[in-house]
This record gives sequence, C-alpha cells and structure tokens, in this order.
Amino acid sequence: MREQEPDALVRPISGGSPGSGEEAISVQTRPRIALVVWARHYRDSLLAILRGREDFVIEEIAPGDEDHVVRLVERPPDVVLLDLPSTELAILVRRLHAAHPSLKLVALNREETESELLPLFEAGLTGFVPAEATGAGILESLDAALRGEFHCPPRIATALVRRLSQSALPGRVPGETSLTMREHQILSLAEQGLTNKAIAERLGISPATVKNHMHNVLGKLSAHRRTEAIARLRSRGWTG
Repeated sequence: MREQEPDALVRPISGGSPGSGEEAISVQTRPRIALVVWARHYRDSLLAILRGREDFVIEEIAPGDEDHVVRLVERPPDVVLLDLPSTELAILVRRLHAAHPSLKLVALNREETESELLPLFEAGLTGFVPAEATGAGILESLDAALRGEFHCPPRIATALVRRLSQSALPGRVPGETSLTMREHQILSLAEQGLTNKAIAERLGISPATVKNHMHNVLGKLSAHRRTEAIARLRSRGWTG
C-alpha cells in the first residue's frame, strides 16, 4: 500500500492563467474537478494536464484525511478523480455515492478485470481510466463524465448488464445471488475459521487472490468484516 503523504493538502487550482475580476467571477461557473491521488508524482502530472484546460477548476484533496473527505461530502464537486489503494477506494466510492448518487466518480489506474472493476461500478463508480491512457484520454474521460456518460471497458459493461439481469430474476436473493461460485466457496471456508492462507492452500490459489475475492464479497454485501458478511447471508437463508 502506498504511504500517505503528510504534507498533502486541499487547495483549489484554476486552469489557465490568472485573469481579471470578470475572469475570477467566471471561475464560479466552471466545473470543479476534485483530485484524490496518493502518489505525488502522478498527482503533479495530472495537475499539469488539467491546468491546460481553462474551463476547469481543480481541487486537490489530501487522501486519508477525514476532514477533507467531509468537505467532499458537504460540498461535492462535479467530478472526482480517484487513485487510491483498492480497499480505501471502494470505501470512498461507496461513501460518496451514498451521499450524492449523481456525483461523477472516475477511477484511475485500476486493473481492467471484472474482479477489480465490477464491485467499484456496483458501488457507484461512473468512469474508469486505464493506466495506459494518455493525457488526452484522461481529458476525454472527464468530458464524458461531465456529459453524464457512463464510461467503462465494453466487457465490464457487459458483465454489469448480466449482473443486473440476474438480480432482476424472480426468487433471486439480493446480495447472495450477486456472489460468484468462487466467492461463495471462499466465504464458506472462512466461516469454518480458515485464514486467507489456509483457504488459498485448500483451493490451490494464491493468498492475494483469496484476499481480492473476499474484498469483493465485502463490497457486494456492504460489510466491513467477513463475520458480518456471513451473518448477512445467513439471515437470508444462505446455507454455505
């Protein structure tokens, strides 16, 4: 996990050059883009790209600072660009989406896989920028978000539609039915008291894969711990 930078701060930055009083007033009507990015070198690169757009007002948010997260909730921008470790990212996406369902949330530098992206889109993410995207690609994604467009890889969009179709079937139980067979299997072994390492050995997969599956389970069930996830499924008639 990347370490938090102690000197990160909140500071609004207007795109383009300082202007007259009339220009300053117009800043109030420009789209506000909040940047929540852990790595300073990447954040600085993004700022350099975004400053080229005179129609944006950019605001840096210190990752991990609760006061700054509260500011995001109390005074939401138009778009939030996010690049955080997976667990922190999922938590912040759920929190911001719960407070402001229409808020545009765009993730940067995620793996382009269903296990990585599906839980985030289900939690409220509205856009995705892959690691190989150019500066122009990032700006295109921002413009798409401001237009209200849902932007994600085609196969992820297909998987989301499949999930929605499955959850809409009569007799399906929300939460339980959204789990994959592997996720059910891992949760069942976790209920037996097995650690991630023991589950990995039992299933012949890596502990990191088990951790990723468990993270997805917690996100789908809006649970903070595996015991809470198990309890929620048990209350819905899950038999493990």
